Amino acid sequence: QEAVRYLETKNVEALFLVGGSELNLAFAKEGLVNELTLIVQPSVIGQGAALFSPADFSLKLSLKDTDRLESDRIRLRYSVVK
Repeated sequence: QEAVRYLETKNVEALFLVGGSELNLAFAKEGLVNELTLIVQPSVIGQGAALFSPADFSLKLSLKDTDRLESDRIRLRYSVVK
């Protein structure tokens, strides 16, 4: 929240969070995530990087928009229901 307060003093109205699973979890648990964008790749893998670190929390999402991208990828945009 300290980082968000600092950015507000600089008149920043939107922040695009690109971080690891721990950073994503910290912002989500504090209620600081308003929107979530996921890109779906047309492949299946057995392991990989987690979007959020393991924790007891949940986000209720509402589908906002979808886009078909090149290489058969799909972008899903969700609003976080608060």
